Amino acid sequence: MEKDKRIKVIFFTASTSGGGAEKILFNIIASLDDRHKSYLVITSKDDLPPNIPTFVETYKLGFNNARKSFFKIIQLIKSIRPQYVFTTSSSIGYMLALSKYFLKKDFKVIVRCAVPPTEIIRTSFKDVLLKYVIRFSYKKCNLLIAQTSFMKEDLIKSYHVPSQKVQVIRNIINKSYLSQQASLFVPIEFDKEQFNVVASGALYSVKGFDLLIKAMAPIIRTDRKIHLWILGQERYEVGYKDFLQGLIEECGENNNITLLGYRDNPYPYYKSADLFVMSSRKEGFPNVVLESLYLGTPVVASDCVDFREVIFEGINGYVVRKNNVEALKEGIVKALRTSFNMGKIELNNYDYNNLFS
Repeated sequence: MEKDKRIKVIFFTASTSGGGAEKILFNIIASLDDRHKSYLVITSKDDLPPNIPTFVETYKLGFNNARKSFFKIIQLIKSIRPQYVFTTSSSIGYMLALSKYFLKKDFKVIVRCAVPPTEIIRTSFKDVLLKYVIRFSYKKCNLLIAQTSFMKEDLIKSYHVPSQKVQVIRNIINKSYLSQQASLFVPIEFDKEQFNVVASGALYSVKGFDLLIKAMAPIIRTDRKIHLWILGQERYEVGYKDFLQGLIEECGENNNITLLGYRDNPYPYYKSADLFVMSSRKEGFPNVVLESLYLGTPVVASDCVDFREVIFEGINGYVVRKNNVEALKEGIVKALRTSFNMGKIELNNYDYNNLFS
């Protein structure tokens, strides 16, 4: 029997029900060609995501805490003997690096970092200890992927890793999956006679939906045909959804600002919207911006990350100062008055086949 000469890559995730980091992992898996043999290891009991190709070999370890999977991770790496191991999960990245240290095997460890280290809140002794474990272990990695230049510099300074071990790679999107999902239906909530503004994300203060509501309320008062729809469910901060609803009622905009809740498939909302707004105070690199732009919807985004390569002023959107209601309001007003040329800018994905080669 001829030996399988494909490049083996094991992708590790702590969850399949999380946010952008998990989505990027699955997009990367789906983007690889048949020169690669992909394995997906889920350390929890979560179900498989719907867009994982059927030829990907999968393992569910069933642990409630990712840290408990360390020895199983070592066993799998010994058994599969990959050329690469990869994760977008900070709770797994340091374990992959330590696995390389203990196994003394010739495989490469690549970790995509989701958040700049200085923006991670560490409140307990265990959190502080983990920072030093990560600092030690990440030096054993072959490559750290940063989403922005700022994140790259932050990783170098915080974890004392050599600059050549950190590469800036923007998030990629699964274009065929997005197109297919976005075409499944037209949101029944949208009125074609209205100007529909959409925002999306977990409902907690980092996403800045409170700023967005305050910015939109005076705009809506000047034009009752504008409606803001916020997609997402409460996460991390108990009571934040009620806080947002209270703001809406305080503004008197119950009829024109709506918390739509969680949607399994948000893409038809992005595609059908007249404008997408990303009001976050902090982000790694928001997938929703890339997804909306790809689906042909202009974006107003806060400058919590560098959007210079994807948002071009007056062509496909505007970038405004973060954590500033007035700047957000002015950006949205400008967008309302702009005839965008969404076909002029093409979003190109990084080719991960070149990374795993």
